Amino acid sequence: MAEALPDEFSKEREALIRQLSELLASQQAILLPMLVELRAALEAGNLTATSVDGAVRSIDALVGRLKAPPGTGATPGRPFDITEYTQAADGITRAAVELQQLIGSVDAQAPQLGATLEASVAKGRSLIDYLFVRAAWLIALLLGGLLAYRRLAPSDDAGTQPGPGRGGAARQNVNTIPSAGPEKTMSYSKRLEPLPLS
Repeated sequence: MAEALPDEFSKEREALIRQLSELLASQQAILLPMLVELRAALEAGNLTATSVDGAVRSIDALVGRLKAPPGTGATPGRPFDITEYTQAADGITRAAVELQQLIGSVDAQAPQLGATLEASVAKGRSLIDYLFVRAAWLIALLLGGLLAYRRLAPSDDAGTQPGPGRGGAARQNVNTIPSAGPEKTMSYSKRLEPLPLS
């Protein structure tokens, strides 16, 4: 049994190494994108830390300038005066009171404005309806006049054969085109037919 122990350890070691390599290979697909994201996050954190450091230095420099004692040639600033702030507060109060009065007057006139708006909308709708009816009557009268004219007008082609529609088709020589020489001419005609109305 002691003699088989080294072979057992060797087999178990190889099995363990094989299992670990298979586990690492299967986890590599998951771990590699995570490592890339971790690297990007660390780089972003480094940039943020650099930006914060620059901002802190700027604030320190600003505070240092504000705390610095005035130079020998500098004139001292005006002392704190509460009356300026009191005047500003009074102006804000007056503006607020005027705004409240304006809102109150608009609220009081709102029903009148609503009624006026509703009346305007009603008049606009009635005007549109009136214009539509008038336009429809005008179109109807125009079509009736055209139809009456078509029925009552004398026909120019009373002696010809009747074709499609009312009356016959009229043939009209439109143009003569000279061909290869002066002795040969070609003519073409255009057939004019009235359009049927019904």
